[in-house]
Amino acid sequence: VEFGEIIPEGGVRGTLTGRRHRCSFCDYSTDNTGNLAKHVRVHTKEKPFKCPLCSLTFTQNMNLKRHVRTHTGEKPYSCMYCSYRATQSTTLKGHIYSRHRDKYQEFY
Repeated sequence: VEFGEIIPEGGVRGTLTGRRHRCSFCDYSTDNTGNLAKHVRVHTKEKPFKCPLCSLTFTQNMNLKRHVRTHTGEKPYSCMYCSYRATQSTTLKGHIYSRHRDKYQEFY
């Protein structure tokens, strides 16, 4: 960040160029301020989302939610073909591909 740059409220460092928000640290740009806020944390190393159970911190709220499931055992993603449950949607997708390959094309 250059000295004298105005940083908007909420801590999002960037400038609006046309309809795009541009990162002040690199060439990244997006039309979504939320995406810019997430991206800027790559540079600032800010981790505002803290686990209430073990104090581990994260750059994104979704990563915190995924982590909390390691404590709670919650598995919100269910296979429609068997009783398998997963903590992440990508894990469920991999399960369907490997165990129910004949049905995979129908689902995805």
